[in-house]
Amino acid sequence: MRTRIVWLTVFLLIGFIGFSPSHAQDVENLLPNGGFESGLIGPFGHYGAGTTEVVTDCVGAAVPEGPIEGDYCLHIVIPEAGANNWDSGMTDGGYTFEAGKIYTFSAFVKCKEGTLQIRLKPERGADPWEGYGDQVFTMTEEWQEFYVTTPVFTESVTPASPTFHYAFAAGDFWIDAVRFYEGEYVPPKVFPELATEPSPEDEASDVPQDVITSWKPGEFADKHNVYLGDNFDDVNNADITNPLDVLVGPGLDANTFDPDGLLEFEKTYYWRVDLLLAGR
Repeated sequence: MRTRIVWLTVFLLIGFIGFSPSHAQDVENLLPNGGFESGLIGPFGHYGAGTTEVVTDCVGAAVPEGPIEGDYCLHIVIPEAGANNWDSGMTDGGYTFEAGKIYTFSAFVKCKEGTLQIRLKPERGADPWEGYGDQVFTMTEEWQEFYVTTPVFTESVTPASPTFHYAFAAGDFWIDAVRFYEGEYVPPKVFPELATEPSPEDEASDVPQDVITSWKPGEFADKHNVYLGDNFDDVNNADITNPLDVLVGPGLDANTFDPDGLLEFEKTYYWRVDLLLAGR
């Protein structure tokens, strides 16, 4: 799973982004089973080619991880690309987009290997199926949250659905922690798997060049990938399939990293720790 620890300063500065407790807030998830903790896919329904199964492990994944939250996630296998990318998907048309409001639709996804595309589409749940702020995202072998936010509705839309389209290509992948709620995007609450207590502490300055970074692993952490560099976008966007020359500590067993020889004085650095979860 992915948690991010980012630093900045006159020499080194640190601060959480992504799942930081200071940014996470409670929202009312309008989906009654967004984490599939009932052991069933409902109230979502899958349509088109492919199979779905609620599972407790991401069996066969290139990056062995369990569900991103709770005990269950949804495993989807698509045998081949559709004539249209919307020919297979997952939908729940039991909602109304109310006039004067905006909505955010988000989910964590990861694929078995390589990359796959998926569309998140808040849509009218009937012909002509128009979308409201939908986007296509590229998932990787690690859990990552994607989200879309609708424009303000000038009139109510019913029936309405938070919908997934995934007939872009053959492959299999997992979905978890699906949220659909009123308002702008809000990061999810901290999960127990996340790393905490980065050292040096948040917004530290005058950090020595021979610093050894450390963190407290999450409850289910197995190994860690450490990213470090002086370009925020590279550190923020890199992953194991696209390391952007900032993946400095892949697959670490320890919860420390020694950036010996990587740091220069009077520069700002950013870092991130991704947790790799043991199967459970």
